[in-house]
Amino acid sequence: MKIHNYSPTTGEYLNTTTADESPLEPGTFMIPALATGMALPAVKANEVAVFATGAWSVVADYRGQTVYEKTTGVPVQITELGALPASLVITKPTPTPAQIAAQFSANQTAALTAVDTFHANTVQQLAGNPTQVEKDSWAMKLTTANAVIAKATVSAEGIAFMTALGLIAPAGATAAQVSAADTAKATWATKVQANAAKFAGLVGLADSLRTSAKAALTAATDQASLDAAQAANKAAALAAIAALPKV
Repeated sequence: MKIHNYSPTTGEYLNTTTADESPLEPGTFMIPALATGMALPAVKANEVAVFATGAWSVVADYRGQTVYEKTTGVPVQITELGALPASLVITKPTPTPAQIAAQFSANQTAALTAVDTFHANTVQQLAGNPTQVEKDSWAMKLTTANAVIAKATVSAEGIAFMTALGLIAPAGATAAQVSAADTAKATWATKVQANAAKFAGLVGLADSLRTSAKAALTAATDQASLDAAQAANKAAALAAIAALPKV
């Protein structure tokens, strides 16, 4: 006798096997749990036979398939048995002109935001990933360095900073110690000025690239021209980065 086995969780048909005849009652067949001898119903594509409440029924089955939101075209993965909700369709709907325009606008805004993010992250990386505390001290360092080179009066904050670096000769130092400290101080100041000049050049170039990139993205009129502008912007940025030394 043929019997049909079904899932303990969904009730869906699994396979067909042969029932064993009872050794005590010839002609009687032993049907195990989760199986039935009732004939299977015919099913078509995207359907499955399900056994529940003592009978087979035909249930829609789109599991594993990607369907789409009718109004937005957003893809949805089906994971459960049952008919599709009215909000979902099997074939991806063609977007309306309004939807195309709205999606392009969203993509353009995202691309402009990405330019700002890339600019900030790249400048930070090329500057050696300084901490905010380090960046907050840059203006003071440059002011102090400029005063040292110009042999002008250095602020109390600058004096304290250079003292912490060991660039100020202690009271009672010998002439040789004072000379060595002055040399070290001048070397430090020169390096600070050079780094500041490099960073200014880096920021200037980065700002120029950002401005031209955003102008190209803003001028795009459709997704194709937006994609082309993004590709060109990326190529220009990578070329510029490759040519710049770290600060």
